Formats: sequence, structure tokens, C-alpha cells
Amino acid sequence: MPDLAANVAKFLSPDFLPKYPAIIFFDEINQAPPLVQSALYQISLDRRIRDFILPDTVQVIAAGNLPEDSNLVYELPPPLEARFIKCELMPPTLEAWTEWGIANKIDYRIIAFLQFKPHLLYDLGKKIYPRCWEFASDMIKPLKDLREIRLSVGGSLNGGVGYEFEAFIKLSISLNIEKLFFDNKIPERWSGFDSQGKYSVIGALAQIVNNTKNEETWPDLLIKVLEKVEAEFGALLVQMLDKEKGIQLISKDTKNLLTTKYFKLFTQIK
Repeated sequence: MPDLAANVAKFLSPDFLPKYPAIIFFDEINQAPPLVQSALYQISLDRRIRDFILPDTVQVIAAGNLPEDSNLVYELPPPLEARFIKCELMPPTLEAWTEWGIANKIDYRIIAFLQFKPHLLYDLGKKIYPRCWEFASDMIKPLKDLREIRLSVGGSLNGGVGYEFEAFIKLSISLNIEKLFFDNKIPERWSGFDSQGKYSVIGALAQIVNNTKNEETWPDLLIKVLEKVEAEFGALLVQMLDKEKGIQLISKDTKNLLTTKYFKLFTQIK
């Protein structure tokens, strides 16, 4: 704006620039052409935009894909690259993603499937990323039709994965897990399941228990399952229970199974 007294024009900073603790985040920075990137020199080094000086409580962060991960990137000019401390974020481990997935209500079938096929959590060559599984989860939660589930997972990731996931779900359907559970048949059948069958059973059981209204019988039946299954499968099942179901399970655990075989998970639920 003009300053007539001083015979100069003054720059007024936009009202969206933070005057409080904040992060200015330049996402996909290396998808911007070099001419656009050069506009970041002043804010990234001098921490100012013309006359506006960023408060010390404001951090400037940028993110972008590696050149080998995407061909739609421009190389950062050395003067701009030198203005940042660089670090590479690695894909999450299956364990870390599973913990996040359970906390964020990712579909139990997906969580169980990825324990059986952990290499499908992230595969750059096949363009499979952890976020794709979140998209797939949102799409399949209300679905029961196998074809719709296959198309949803295949569309979120790729067609081959869709078919693999469909086969995994078909297995749990063919086993009729709900009937086996409430007839107390899973403990005696457990040793006959292969690895895929076991993960399929665990995923189905988590969904059955969390949705059941049969509050009287399921805790005792589930404890019998937990007594039989290997610790890795039991731990996954306990992790996937809703908190109120976990508390109910603890109250029925007269043999203190959760405080011995699953001590860490017991303390988390408690």
C-alpha cells in the first residue's frame, strides 16, 4: 500500500501468515518447476517474506518423493536443497502399521490378510502403498458381496491383490467361523488350519466378537480359543478387540490367561 508521507509503497503481509506456533508445510516440493521452487529461497533461509519475519515458533518443512519413486519430479536446485536438513522417511513396518490400523478402525479382514501377506503392505514396483489399504478399508467396510469387495480392493491397489484378498475372504466364509465359534469347535479344529486359514479365522473372530450381542457366552468361548492358539495369533486377536470387549474378557479371565500368555496386551487393555 502507498505511504504518501514517505513517498514509498509498503508491502502488507497476507493475513494467513502465522503469528503463533505453527508449521508451514510445502508438500510435494519437487513437483514444482524450478522457477516456482526459487520463490522459496527467502522463506527457507531468511525466514521472511519481504518485510514479514516468521516468529521463532514457526517451522518450515518440505516433503517430496525421491526421484526413483516417481518420474514426475524436478531436481531441487543446490541452493534450495542446502537450506534444508534432509531425512528419508521409511515405509512403516507391518507391526507399526498394524498397531495404527487397529487404533484407526481399519477393516479386520485387511489387518488379518496383511499378517498372512506382509509383502503386500508396501510394494513400490506394484504401486502398493499403505495408504491404499486405508482407502480399501473405507470402501469394503459396508460390503458383503465378494465381487464388490474384490473390485474395491483391486481398484484401491491392483487387480491381482483384489483376487488374492477375495480368496482369503472366501476361505473364512467357507469355514463358517461364526458357527464354529459359538459351537466351541475352533479349539479342536485349530491345528488343522494352515497359515492362511489361521489368519482368516483370527480376522473373522475379531469382527464376530466386536459385533456380537451375545454377551453371556462369547468371553468364555474366546478364552478357550486363546488357550489353544499360538501366542502370535492370540495377540493379534486380542489387539483387534474393541476396548469394552477387552474389559469384558478380562473380567471373565478366571485362569489369568491374559496376565500370563498375553501380559503386555492385558496391561494395555486395562
